[in-house]
Amino acid sequence: MEEGKKINKKILIFVPTFPVVSETFIQRDISKLVEFGNLDITIVRLASGDGEIEDNLKSLLRNARITIPSMFLGFLYFFTKATNVKKVFAIIMQDNTKIVIGRLYLFLKSLAYTSYFKKFSPNEIHVHFLNDSSTIAMVASIILDIPFSINAHARDITQYPTLPVQKAKYAKFITVCNKYAYEKCIEIAQSDNQKIHLIYHGHDKEKLFKYPVTIQKDNTKTNIFAGGTRLTEKKGLGYLIEASKILKEQNIKHKINLIGPGPLYDALIEKIKFYDLSDTFIIHGKGQGLPFGYVSQYYQTADIFALPIINTDENDVDGIPNTIIEAALAKLPIITTNAGSVGELIEDNVTGLVVEQKNSVMLANAIKKLIDDKDLRVNLGNAAYDKAIKMFDSNTNVGELEKLLVM
Repeated sequence: MEEGKKINKKILIFVPTFPVVSETFIQRDISKLVEFGNLDITIVRLASGDGEIEDNLKSLLRNARITIPSMFLGFLYFFTKATNVKKVFAIIMQDNTKIVIGRLYLFLKSLAYTSYFKKFSPNEIHVHFLNDSSTIAMVASIILDIPFSINAHARDITQYPTLPVQKAKYAKFITVCNKYAYEKCIEIAQSDNQKIHLIYHGHDKEKLFKYPVTIQKDNTKTNIFAGGTRLTEKKGLGYLIEASKILKEQNIKHKINLIGPGPLYDALIEKIKFYDLSDTFIIHGKGQGLPFGYVSQYYQTADIFALPIINTDENDVDGIPNTIIEAALAKLPIITTNAGSVGELIEDNVTGLVVEQKNSVMLANAIKKLIDDKDLRVNLGNAAYDKAIKMFDSNTNVGELEKLLVM
């Protein structure tokens, strides 16, 4: 669609928590939709996240709250939309991830949020995640007689999806951002791919690296960045710490920088102290993360990027981590594993180095290999960039999403 030719279609984008530091891809895609200027967009959130809001989204953001008036208006649907209310009640009662009281609570909560959504007179609701947030959107869609669509991601598909079969039936479309999650979504939704679309997130290189560099780089060591990411098991960060210990024992001068919030912060700090790596492995942000402006600077000053993600025993795994895409766009040589859907971007000895999951020795050897071979670093970085710049083009990918929304 030609930019600037706005059509009279109101899209309510529903994101439960927004913006979130570790989910910057959501904000970037919404920001690009707004930048296109073709849709009338309102963003509704249930909670404020820990990220910074893009300037072009600030005036579009609304905070949904369940109030006594919204509960009353939701209750009125029992009389004004009785048939639709019975339908959504029957659907929610099929949610076997909750006990009965939990289903009833979600049902009543959904009615209240439906009354809140209604005041924006949306023509369509577009919701993020295949969990309870899209259940709320589905309820609103059925009661208000408007379409809804879903942007599904990773854990919401592989770990805690709710009512995937029903959502695939009633949704206008579902988009998924990587092949691993896309194939899993088709499986759990018991659906063909007519409604489920593989659309990668968009990344704008110029916006990613627009920030001036104010941090001081240690030129006496090889600088390795592990990204701005959530400190969780699936990131494999414990193995990166072990690899750093191996490198230090071999007297290989290096420094690893990591930024991120997450539940493993204290445990990772303890492991760093135990291995006497406090001057070598630094987690910035005191477990709270940092704004992307700081994250960007570490991409711009790093020599190598390393993130050894894993498939956990609970089936928690990234698709293509946002941080790896950003590293590729920074032309950094990348070391990672074959977990999730990383192989779509990183091919061993072509666009990066791929090591076994949970293998700190192989990881240390791969880092050493890149430290010792500048030409390899440059070649891998350039190859990853060439692939990423096409695969994650913001105009193309968000444009595909916009086409589905306009339909």
